[in-house]
This record gives sequence, C-alpha cells and structure tokens, in this order.
Amino acid sequence: MTPCTKNHESEAFLSHVPYSHMDEADERLFYDTMEELLTYANRVLGLVDAPRVALHGNDERLLGYGSVVSDALWQNIWIVDDFVRENPLGASPEHLEVARPWRHAVRDLFTCVAANADAAVYMNADRAFVVGAMLADADAHVHVIPSLMLLTLLPFKGGIVTDSKTLHLADELRPGMERLVEQEARRELRRGALSTSAELIAYERTHRGTGQISPRFQRVIDEYLAGLRDA
Repeated sequence: MTPCTKNHESEAFLSHVPYSHMDEADERLFYDTMEELLTYANRVLGLVDAPRVALHGNDERLLGYGSVVSDALWQNIWIVDDFVRENPLGASPEHLEVARPWRHAVRDLFTCVAANADAAVYMNADRAFVVGAMLADADAHVHVIPSLMLLTLLPFKGGIVTDSKTLHLADELRPGMERLVEQEARRELRRGALSTSAELIAYERTHRGTGQISPRFQRVIDEYLAGLRDA
C-alpha cells in the first residue's frame, strides 16, 4: 500500500518509526499484559460473562468480548492505575512496568492518511501520529486511505502502537473531504508527527479529555459493541 499523501513528508515519517514489528518476546509481553489488564477491568466493570478476556484464539465470541472490555477500559483509565498499584492478578513486575504508562492511552477518532508494512500515520483533530506495526503489518487493518477509525494509541518499547483493536467508522468520506484531509495531512506532517512513547505521553497529559468522540459517535460505537457482547 502506498502512502495516500503523495509527498516526501509522509514517506519520511513512515520510514523512521521508533518501534515496529513485534518479535515473539514482545508479542508475549504485550498481549499477556493486555489480557491481564482486560481481565481485571472486566472483573471491576462486570461487562461480559467470561473468567478471562482473551485477544488470541479462534473463538470470535471471546474476541468480541475483548473489544467490549477494551473500549470500556480506556474510558475508565483509573483502572490502569489500580491494576498497577494493587496488582490484583499477581502480574509480574515486567508486565506492571509495561502497563504503567498505558494510563496515558489516547482513545480518539483518527483518519489514516498513510500506511505501509512498517507503520501507519493517523491524524486526529490536533496532531499526526506515527504508529508502528505489531504482529501484522501496519497496513493490514487499513481498508482504504483516507478512512476514519476509532483507535486507542499506547506507548510501548519507546514507540507508539494500538491496543490491537480497530473499529472502522467510515471507509468513504463525504464528497470533497479527501482533498481537505490531504491538505490537513500535509500541514500536520510539516509540523511534525508524534512517534515516540514520550511524545504520546506528553500529548495525552496536555490534551486529556479533548477528543473528537461526540455523543453521536459514541452511540454508534456502543451499538456495535452491544452486538458483539450479545452475539
């Protein structure tokens, strides 16, 4: 997949990503930590009838539960603090250190403006973010460019990744919007995209509670997740 913004700015950002492509050790570290955190979040919030929330496997129903709990978790970020402070599931120190900065998760609506195997550039109303590949290539979950998605960005190993869940909200923009998105992308990329864990954390600290998720969009999200929970 080629970058949608046909300019040197996007290509330069895609080729200089601090973290990309998990090896087996990072895969276990990330997903084991996430599953522990989601399992604890479900115990606290009582969202789905499952003893453990999983992000791996072939059971679509259980994977759907992961999406339900994940979305609720990032709206109740205090759960991350409690998980790290109290360690209710007996997680290892390494897992707790991975989870600790996730209290700075950025959950928002993002437009994907560029992607290749190693990284994707997502833009919200404020900034552009360079997000590294995880298990799959970074463009594996991008249907078209530009497209609107609900994502949660997390600091990990010095870079930025997603929480592994992507909700596609619009693969077709309104007539005339593509050009506006491209112009905005050029402007933001010239300003500089955020790509490191430290930059994401600093962004979250100064923009807490200022996302684009309106009540209308949240209703769409809730209806979709209710279908997964009740399937």
